Amino acid sequence: MTLLAAAGPAGRVSSALAVILTAVTVAAGGAAWLVRNRPESIAPPERPRRVTPVLQREGDGSERLAISPDGRTAACLDSDGWFHLYRSDGSLALRRQFRGALLMDVADAGRRAILGGTGRGGWWVRIVDSRGNTIWRQTGGGSVKGVAITPDGTSAFATVEGSRMYVFDLRDSPRWRRIRTDIPPGPVRYSPVADALLTETDEPPGFGMVGLDGRSRWWVRRGPGRLWLDTAAQGALVLATFEEPGIHPRAGFALYTAMGRRLCEVSLEGLEPRAAVSADGNRVALSYRRKLVSREKWVMERRVGMWTGRGRRLWEVGGLFFKPVLAGLVENPAGVVVAEDYTLLSALDAGGRLAWRGPALRDPLVYLVHDESWRLAWARYRDGSLDLWSL
Repeated sequence: MTLLAAAGPAGRVSSALAVILTAVTVAAGGAAWLVRNRPESIAPPERPRRVTPVLQREGDGSERLAISPDGRTAACLDSDGWFHLYRSDGSLALRRQFRGALLMDVADAGRRAILGGTGRGGWWVRIVDSRGNTIWRQTGGGSVKGVAITPDGTSAFATVEGSRMYVFDLRDSPRWRRIRTDIPPGPVRYSPVADALLTETDEPPGFGMVGLDGRSRWWVRRGPGRLWLDTAAQGALVLATFEEPGIHPRAGFALYTAMGRRLCEVSLEGLEPRAAVSADGNRVALSYRRKLVSREKWVMERRVGMWTGRGRRLWEVGGLFFKPVLAGLVENPAGVVVAEDYTLLSALDAGGRLAWRGPALRDPLVYLVHDESWRLAWARYRDGSLDLWSL
């Protein structure tokens, strides 16, 4: 419908009002478009901090870090064997030295922990309580490859050199079994859903699930390159992030069920992948770097995107001046937490738009170690220092 202005003074007033209304409409439409499509360089209004640092400590980058599955305790093991256990408010619950300790895992709000290390005669494994008292100690020749403990602390596991696995029953009087495994396991992680151990192997390279009887449930062979493993939904899903070298290097992820069925695989040309899976397994986020070539010049661009658990891409963003380092997924907003190059913590919402920014971090963030529900997290910085975050 077209409106025609009347002649005379009234017509001029109507024309002026029409111009003003048009300008207001255009301005409102432009503002709405800007809100929907604002660039990452435009900061949103101030929002409450999404993290609360409860502890800061020095480090050299060699520390082993762990969060109990219930998100109530955090553990740190340094290169001198000092084992520190912290409550969720950052207060120290335990400090004890275990010389030669290299590996550890914690469970049941810190009431149980397993440590593995080396001594004069070979490897050793200790299972300790919340006061640092030894519940069980096992020794053997060779080296320890991995340790794990169930979330309730009733069972613990250790993999050692020579395709052997030790299973410890801690429910009443401690008992143990030594089992030979089908594949030579490395680092392990317990899956409550499968009641088995997720492990990575070097020779041949790959990963899979080993049952508590030592038999291989399933195994996936991987080519040359780097591999990172993570779990979600209480071990019901396995996320494998990979980087494959070559003239055109590839970066991506694959999502599997605990029974070994592959749900999806995403492979893109790029480098330095970082991936995270939501607690329910419905979303996977991937950050990677790729080379942009224009004539004889080239630059590296960092991109981040989100996919469904079936591999369908929902969104992907990037740019020369937008270089996020993927940290993980949060529930509100249901998006990706990133730490940009200038050490500012940010979040992208479910549509890939900037949701909030802040707080500023004191140094570039290397990675986070957290529980599945994002209650508690260790933050490691480029200078080796550590923060404990309450989320």
